[in-house]
Amino acid sequence: EAVLRANPSDNPIFATMTASGNDVFLSSANTRQFRLSAKGLPVTEAIERSAVFGNGTERDEVRARLKAYLSGAAGTPENLYMQDYAASNARWFENVDAFRAATSGAAGLSTAFPDTALGGKMKAIAETIAVRTSLNMNRQIFYATVGGFDTHSNQVDELPALHAEIAGAV
Repeated sequence: EAVLRANPSDNPIFATMTASGNDVFLSSANTRQFRLSAKGLPVTEAIERSAVFGNGTERDEVRARLKAYLSGAAGTPENLYMQDYAASNARWFENVDAFRAATSGAAGLSTAFPDTALGGKMKAIAETIAVRTSLNMNRQIFYATVGGFDTHSNQVDELPALHAEIAGAV
C-alpha cells in the first residue's frame, strides 16, 4: 500500500514483486505479489516446459486447452472455490503476458551474473529494473534471498560456499 501511495501512477500489478519465492506480506487489498522465477520470467511448468504433452501442433493445442481450463476461459465453474481459483489464474496469465510484452523487446544486459540461484535472482531483478518504464513502475526496493545459513553442524564446510555465492552475485 505504501508503494502505491508514494507513486499513485504505478501499475499495481507490478508494485510488489519478488524473486525469492512466495511472500504473502507483499499482498494487500490493492496489490498482489508478482513472482519472478530465479530465471526471470515466471512460467507455468505444466504448460510451458512439460514434455508430457508431446511435440508439435498437438502439444500446442493441449497447452492452450489447459491454459483455458485453468483460467476459466473454458466455462465458468459452478463451485465457488473453483471460480476464485480460475479468476486468480486468469489474472496471473494476464500479468505474465503483460510482463512478457514489456520484456520482449528489451535490450540484453551487459552485466554477467553467476550461474547460481542468487545470481539468477539478481539477474531477474536487473532485467526488471531495465524495463520498469514499460511496466509503469517506479520501484526503488528489490530483494532477493539466499538460504542455507541455518547450519547446525559442518559450518566450516558450508559457510564459505554460501559467502562465495553472495560475493559472486553482488
